[in-house]
Amino acid sequence: MANIGQLKDRNTKIERGAWVKDLPNLQDLGIAVKVKAYGSTEHARAMGDAYGKLTLDERANSVITDEIDDTMIVKHLLLDWSGLDDMPYSIENAFKVMTDPDFLIMKAGIRWATMSVAQNGHDTLEADAKNLSALSDGTSTGQAGLPTGVVGARPARKTRRQGRRSPRT
Repeated sequence: MANIGQLKDRNTKIERGAWVKDLPNLQDLGIAVKVKAYGSTEHARAMGDAYGKLTLDERANSVITDEIDDTMIVKHLLLDWSGLDDMPYSIENAFKVMTDPDFLIMKAGIRWATMSVAQNGHDTLEADAKNLSALSDGTSTGQAGLPTGVVGARPARKTRRQGRRSPRT
């Protein structure tokens, strides 16, 4: 059973963000991202504001909702990245990664990382990232029976509240 202190502690972990490495399909490239959890307080507030301005027809339009989601990830969740030597992290580069179809694999990795932080919290991810660094020479492709991404991390499934569907009115 949980207590109030545990709830507060978990919330704090989710709000700080964490480095996540070994992103799906990017393991051999050594790219890592620092992200806050999908649905963190700031992110949820901004999403509510953005979706609150949409009509029901606009909420049903996946192009519009994807654009909002990408913008919210850049503005409120993506804090930094490493491993892209010719593209250092900046807000401008983050928008490029989230909107340019040539960077779809990186965009998917960033989204996966935000869900991993949401599910696992900061401390677990930071400890796992350090442990993986200590065990690896950086050339692992996720084989040899080790999971890719952060140990034990799987993106949380979207609930109706987190999903792109508008609430029933």
